[in-house]
Amino acid sequence: MKHTITCLQVTAPHGIYMYMADTKPIWIEHVWAVRLLIFFASVAALIGIWARFWHLGAIITPIFDEVYFPVFANAFLHHKIAFDVHPPLGKFLIAIGIYFFGDTPFGWRIIPALCGVVTVGLLTGIWRQMNGGRAGTLMLIILAGLDGSLIVYSRTGLIDGILLASILTTIYLAWQTERGKSLLPLTLALGLAAAVKWIGLGTLVPVLFILWRRGQLIRFIPYLPIAVLIYFLVTVAGQAVGEVQHPVQAAFTWHSQALEYQLQLKATHPYASHWWEWPLMLRPVLFYYQDVTNGTQVIDAMSSPVLWAAADVSVLLTLGVTLYRVIRRDLGVFDAPYVPLLLGYLSFWLPWSLVSRIAFQYHYLPSYAFALLILTFWLHELWKRYPWLSLLLVLVLAASSLYFLPLAIGTPLSSLWLSRHVWYYHWIY
Repeated sequence: MKHTITCLQVTAPHGIYMYMADTKPIWIEHVWAVRLLIFFASVAALIGIWARFWHLGAIITPIFDEVYFPVFANAFLHHKIAFDVHPPLGKFLIAIGIYFFGDTPFGWRIIPALCGVVTVGLLTGIWRQMNGGRAGTLMLIILAGLDGSLIVYSRTGLIDGILLASILTTIYLAWQTERGKSLLPLTLALGLAAAVKWIGLGTLVPVLFILWRRGQLIRFIPYLPIAVLIYFLVTVAGQAVGEVQHPVQAAFTWHSQALEYQLQLKATHPYASHWWEWPLMLRPVLFYYQDVTNGTQVIDAMSSPVLWAAADVSVLLTLGVTLYRVIRRDLGVFDAPYVPLLLGYLSFWLPWSLVSRIAFQYHYLPSYAFALLILTFWLHELWKRYPWLSLLLVLVLAASSLYFLPLAIGTPLSSLWLSRHVWYYHWIY
């Protein structure tokens, strides 16, 4: 027997509901909650852009690994090459900023700052490609726009923020694939992500899964050699710009040297950490610490611990739900929007458990971006039933990010306020 379900939309003083026959009312949208969410997202977007560009060149000394990457980038501009274990694309992009704004702190940092803004846009774009709702888009703007670690890597002349933008671009293009549509943009993005850092190859796992579920995997397989070629051409370009004789042969030699360096690296560092520490944020990297006339200026590559913990919980929840559905042989789990996000998170994190060389919390940055998307998924699910509760949680997370914002942008803090921000001794000391 077939049943006809009649829907009736009713506007009530406290919101809009859809009524279905023989069912309880399903929450569709709460007008004032949406308006407040739009307002706070607009404010967060403005604060986020401001935080990424405010006094960008004020600290004139190199911050953390700025002693390396801007130097390598500037060498390219003078047709020289310095040995680095990473492919050249990230330094090429930093060199663009140096070319237009000089070999200055602002010149080193302007491209990562622009990538930081693009990263927030890419996160929301990925969410929309997943058929995510409008509320989730606004939540992502708030969470990612104010996130301390994303801001830090937007304000320093390093390649990690560039890498994250390239990874998210690849994921975004994977979600856009359709039958009959060219796969060359996705192929180009994949090759360029690896050309920033080798760990960009972790993008393959969620990309191939997305293409499989969209029926595009077989079409894409012949394109993989093109992605490899694109990557290799970038490494050859690095040698050619450095005016090395026989750049193709030099590119092969560089790969051998870089791989040997990575495998034999025995260096230590006071802010190094193990892969299992990263989700717990036990040892973020202290980028800058300087006593100034009105306090202590600190730049610590950490997020709000409240937001970080919420992201961890959302990942654990997603892992549990996914495993439960797999055990129950629920084949629909493969089309759940959180599965490729979980795969992206794990593909950039778990391989580090096999690496013996020194590592840092910034290696967790791509996984953390996927964790933010997963957190947004659950907040959006909560929004469908309890929008005010979801909005409250988002605002609590945003407030915690704003509280820790001085540690991201280097605002001088008195000894009292610095102690109030350092909840765990090893965040800084």
